[in-house]
Amino acid sequence: MITEFFGLSNTGKSVLKKELEKKGYIVSKPEKISKTMKFLLFIKHLILNPLRTCYLFKKLNSNRIQITISPEKRALIRKMRNSYLVGVLSKYEYLKNKKENIFTDEFSFQSLFMILQKKSNENEIKKILKLLPKSDYLFLFEGKKEWRHKAYQKKHPIHSGTLMPGSGIDKEYAEKWMEIMEYNFEIIKKIILENYKEDKETFKEVKLNYPKIYKRK
Repeated sequence: MITEFFGLSNTGKSVLKKELEKKGYIVSKPEKISKTMKFLLFIKHLILNPLRTCYLFKKLNSNRIQITISPEKRALIRKMRNSYLVGVLSKYEYLKNKKENIFTDEFSFQSLFMILQKKSNENEIKKILKLLPKSDYLFLFEGKKEWRHKAYQKKHPIHSGTLMPGSGIDKEYAEKWMEIMEYNFEIIKKIILENYKEDKETFKEVKLNYPKIYKRK
């Protein structure tokens, strides 16, 4: 059973994942899977779902932010986006037959931010979601825009950018991407309410103060 975390960056997904792990719950750790195994899992998914997979990558690679940046930066962005989707699909093949409940971030709903780097609409997002792996439960993270953007000004502990996604590659790209993510997030929330129903009982023993929890209809 897959329980997916979804929300904009700096809304608490990673924090909650660490809290759950400390409490003894099973959380996905893709970093523990070798690159070779991830590749093989992705190939398995491609073989099982060739048309769906090809469509997703076609959509991803024909949908990008229109800004003027160097070829080197553009290549880094392309690599980031494609490897992210490979990771999501390989993760699904790894988790789909697990009987226990597993909490995971960086999954299907989150991948919409990588696939769609233009302001989208309800019909397009619904079409893409039909082709992405399905989770059983969804934890929806929301945070105040002012708090998130204040956090985005902080220096990233690893790369030269800030905590705003994509800033390690290019600041203008990161700011434009965030604007698009925030726009699409509001549409995605509406779709979630159509396909998932709020569930206050299944995870009540976890004693969460956040986020809202939904079960797929």
